[in-house]
Amino acid sequence: MKNQKYFFLYALILTIVIFNLGIFMGYRLESSRIDKINGMYLDAETELLDQMIQKDALSIIDLNCESLVKENILFGDKIFEEALTIQRYEEANKINDDIIFQHRRFDLLRTLFWITA
Repeated sequence: MKNQKYFFLYALILTIVIFNLGIFMGYRLESSRIDKINGMYLDAETELLDQMIQKDALSIIDLNCESLVKENILFGDKIFEEALTIQRYEEANKINDDIIFQHRRFDLLRTLFWITA
């Protein structure tokens, strides 16, 4: 009878440890996704600022460069692909809501890009 109690207690403790480990691993996975989104956001923000400066510089000198237009299109395609990745992350999100906030930030950056393009 005493062995059954110890066996039950051991199984309970093991279950609690494994459950907490699963929660921790899920949280770490979502945190790594948020870090990836932050990196993509910073890259996109830097490129957008670069394009805004190029646009202002070209308007000052009155130049129209076809290569800059192509780069603008490529950048638009890139941030569209990144937005699809973020959307997949958001759909898989279960533990915290930080990804939703990052998605909103990225959407605002994309909107700013489309306005300045």
